[in-house]
Amino acid sequence: GANLGTVTITPIPPEGLPSQPVFMVVHSDGKRLAELARAVARGDIAVPVAHRLPLAEAANAHRLMLAGGINGKIVLEP
Repeated sequence: GANLGTVTITPIPPEGLPSQPVFMVVHSDGKRLAELARAVARGDIAVPVAHRLPLAEAANAHRLMLAGGINGKIVLEP
């Protein structure tokens, strides 16, 4: 019953999905991104990190994401 939001160029066929996808538009805005990065660095915006994994474990990170239940971001580090 949750919303499925996606940002993609190629539409996702809704057949077989648990809910209707909602397509969003992204507008690149470097100035706003820099403001958000500063806010995160100051601690004004919390970005919880659930896992930090080496880039070589990208497939494992994807499995973790698909499994759900993660309360935070998965960060891949070089």
